[in-house]
Amino acid sequence: MNLLPIPALDGGRVVGVLLTTCIEGVTKKKLNPKIEGYIHAGGMIVLMVLMALILFKDVWQIFL
Repeated sequence: MNLLPIPALDGGRVVGVLLTTCIEGVTKKKLNPKIEGYIHAGGMIVLMVLMALILFKDVWQIFL
């Protein structure tokens, strides 16, 4: 689970570094830390939505 490419998880840091390196290579500028924070926040939101969907699916199966 720790190697999932979701920025909110530890393994997602690898993806973040690769993404940052690619963006810096193309633009030849350092990535703004604020934008990097938005990327991590987006990953956290995706993770929470995924967890909520799985929870609702499991609860729905209990009552059917």
